[in-house]
Amino acid sequence: MPTDEELIARFYECNDTAFDEILNRYFNSLSVFIANLQLSIVADSTASITFIQLYMSKKRRNNDRYDPINQPVFIMYLFRKALEKAIEIDEE
Repeated sequence: MPTDEELIARFYECNDTAFDEILNRYFNSLSVFIANLQLSIVADSTASITFIQLYMSKKRRNNDRYDPINQPVFIMYLFRKALEKAIEIDEE
C-alpha cells in the first residue's frame, strides 16, 4: 500500500486515482476530527471543502500546496488545513 506522501506525489503528477485513495482514507476521519471540535454542523462540509482545496492545489505552485520537504507528514498538513477551514467557517 502506498504511503500518503507517495499518493500525494502521484496526485500532483496528474494521477486522480491517487486523490481518490487519499479521499477514501481520510474523509471520515477528517469529519470526525472537525465534529470533535464542537463544529459538528459543518463537519462534512468542512471536510469536503478541505479536499476540494487539496484537489485545486494541484494546479497551483504556492505556499498553500503540500510540500513534502517542508511538511514531511501529509496527514498533519491535511488536518491542519481542515482545522484552519473549520475555524474560518465558525467565525463567519
